[in-house]
Amino acid sequence: AAKGWPAHPLASAVAREAGLDLSSHRAQPLTREVLLWSDTVLCMSRAHVNRVRELDDSVDARLVTDFDPDPDADGVVDPIGQEREVYVKSFAAIRSSLEGFVARLAGGVPGG
Repeated sequence: AAKGWPAHPLASAVAREAGLDLSSHRAQPLTREVLLWSDTVLCMSRAHVNRVRELDDSVDARLVTDFDPDPDADGVVDPIGQEREVYVKSFAAIRSSLEGFVARLAGGVPGG
């Protein structure tokens, strides 16, 4: 997405059904400056992980699905340009993964 773009309407609709409001979301480019304040960067795909590491190889960059109890080794499918069902599946994968990530943080268990 281009800098400043809002969440895709289908992404917003799927999130809204789960009680989340993405109306204030705006895309921003990933820069070294953004990475400076990041402890961990969760990425949807291996290509994203690689891009983070190209910018700064000291950053803890991981697939978000690394924290999913039933992970997809390739990450989350990018739903852009896909049918609504792909957005639903991608949202479910992200939600499950983030719940796992938060549980790991709350339990003080080191990252996997």
